[in-house]
Amino acid sequence: KSKEGYLFRVAVAELAAKQHKDDKALLIAQLAKMDYLQRSSKVDLGTFEDWYKSSLEEADKLDFVEIKSALTFLYAVNLSLNYQKDVQSLYFLNKAIDYSSGLREGMSTQKGLLLSGVTRIFYQFDDFANAVKYGKEVEKYDINQVEKFLTLDIVGVSYLKLKNYDSARVYVDKSLQ
Repeated sequence: KSKEGYLFRVAVAELAAKQHKDDKALLIAQLAKMDYLQRSSKVDLGTFEDWYKSSLEEADKLDFVEIKSALTFLYAVNLSLNYQKDVQSLYFLNKAIDYSSGLREGMSTQKGLLLSGVTRIFYQFDDFANAVKYGKEVEKYDINQVEKFLTLDIVGVSYLKLKNYDSARVYVDKSLQ
């Protein structure tokens, strides 16, 4: 479970994708690698921006709509967490939401998880109205119960911050079910 071990496994996945000429699998492996690097050792901003742009271009070339929302969400979250670029982060967060509208019907779990993450980010930015808007959407999706609990709890607390006490109680109760 060391950094080197994880990066070795990603390198194996990248190599396998290249050998099988599976560009989508390669892009997925690169996304996993960047996510790990951002969590473990913060990549410099220029490198991160270049990675995002080239990954998005590759997704467009491959007509790989399903990954664009994940790439953009990762980019948005890290702009805020690692680089204190909150305005840009909000722009790309909304872009990730736009990309998620292109997800196929069978991608509902991915969309539900994305909206759950979006809800938390809007809440962190004190944008309680959008936290409620996207958090309520999560109810429609089949995601794990812990994720759903956390999201519905955020909706309840957001309603509380908006002084909508009846709705706050409803969503805190829903989160506990």
